[in-house]
Amino acid sequence: MNHNNIRYIPIEKNTTQKSLLFQVQLAPKHDGNWIAWIGALPGCAAWGASKDEALAMLTQNARAYVRMLRDTGAQIPDSVESVNMPVVAVTL
Repeated sequence: MNHNNIRYIPIEKNTTQKSLLFQVQLAPKHDGNWIAWIGALPGCAAWGASKDEALAMLTQNARAYVRMLRDTGAQIPDSVESVNMPVVAVTL
């Protein structure tokens, strides 16, 4: 299978959904847990017993953070990449 030709295809035309793409930092803690944070969203971080748990919690926190920005009229940082369609992300 040639993965170089994969393209994102909108699920429906004229959708107003926007996906925001964040670079995440992950680090192990001394107690064996993991911390994950998004540098573009100051204070947006999460902890978990595993990488996957930390990322799952960070996803929830980032969603709440962005909703708070939207609801208060604050701007999403320019460094955040956005795509005007739903996406599925896979991290390996």
